[in-house]
Amino acid sequence: MFMHGTDLRIGALKFTKDSKTCVFWDVVDYPIAKGVDPASIRGSIKEAIHEKQEGGDGEVTVYAYGDKSTTVSEREFADAGFDQFELVTEGGKRERFWSIFADISLWRMEVPAPANIIVLAKVIEDTMLPYRLVALLTCWDYGVRISEVKPKWRFPGGSAASFLTSIIDGTEPDNTPAADALAAYTLAANTSSDSEELKRLQRKRQQRKRQRERKRKLKQEQESS
Repeated sequence: MFMHGTDLRIGALKFTKDSKTCVFWDVVDYPIAKGVDPASIRGSIKEAIHEKQEGGDGEVTVYAYGDKSTTVSEREFADAGFDQFELVTEGGKRERFWSIFADISLWRMEVPAPANIIVLAKVIEDTMLPYRLVALLTCWDYGVRISEVKPKWRFPGGSAASFLTSIIDGTEPDNTPAADALAAYTLAANTSSDSEELKRLQRKRQQRKRQRERKRKLKQEQESS
């Protein structure tokens, strides 16, 4: 379940009537259980968030990241309503991790606060990037939830409805001086290597986005001719 971590300062999710939410989900770390329809999970995520908005209909986006072991195909994810599925064939966990945080950075540029970011992935502990990013997003008025690495759990762990409720409710942010000190430290930390890697992936993603847009326009032209 989602809970306040010992190492990350997590901002409370912000459910206004029209607030947008994006879920970044590593389906290798937290695979869909056998027999569970991806579309039902996608629908449950949206319903659970809209319930918190008390009748609101804020946009809910879900990005998924897998590898060669992922049993659900890209077409199945698309048919289930996932907004993006990225098959990461090289680099393993680290490359999926960087892909997620590059997409978070790009999504934040397109979606103003208040908005929510939920990360379903086991955070790699030997980099300062997640700490720095959570601190910055919290300062910028974004709500953030990042899954705990331990204990290990499956998605969904029980009924989808109760599991998603535990994700969204989470634990309120720790406002102790220690948490404030951690936030200040992460903002000032020397993370030049992380920044360069993030910039590289951002450029790569922007190129892919332009390529997808060109393909979409070409397809429209072919269909109209």
